[in-house]
Amino acid sequence: MSHTSSSPDTKKPDSEPSLLHKIANGDQEALEALVVRFQAPVYRLALMVTRDEALAEDILQLTFISAFQNAKSFRGDASEKTWLLKICRNAAFKQMKKRGLVASAPPNEQESPLIELGIRAGWGSESPEEALSTAQTKETLHAALDQLSHEFREVIVLRDIQELSGEDVANILELTLAAMKSRLHRARLHLAVIIREGSLL
Repeated sequence: MSHTSSSPDTKKPDSEPSLLHKIANGDQEALEALVVRFQAPVYRLALMVTRDEALAEDILQLTFISAFQNAKSFRGDASEKTWLLKICRNAAFKQMKKRGLVASAPPNEQESPLIELGIRAGWGSESPEEALSTAQTKETLHAALDQLSHEFREVIVLRDIQELSGEDVANILELTLAAMKSRLHRARLHLAVIIREGSLL
């Protein structure tokens, strides 16, 4: 019964049995446990990205159907939560694109001069993160998020609201860590501009 460090291949399964591995082997209870454990963060991401409750419900169901169908492809390189959120993000993008709610091309990261954007966001007086704290209520923050592009909104939701690691966010968005950080920085600046300039509904 002694566990040694001489067998790295057995360490991960012993320390955290994968629900997805059990699902791949036909365990229905594991599927129910997966839904119970992760439906809240999956739905939260779907809703924050789409801003549509009915669509978010559809994406929630599509996410877990896809997880069930593709459980055998889970390799454990990322956590189950990260793996599911990546499926959710892809499903949301696909459904929004199908409905004409989002452009097919990624955002132009250079669409606004960084210095000009930074000045409007409050560089020199406060950081973009401090400016965001002026959004005192969830309603204010959500109203500001509504005005961001789909891509800027999702990176803020994943990193700042879901509080995933930078590496996990980059994995979900299929970006390099550097590219994710660049997009997040621009997204935070845009959000700070919206809040500082009072351009809310």
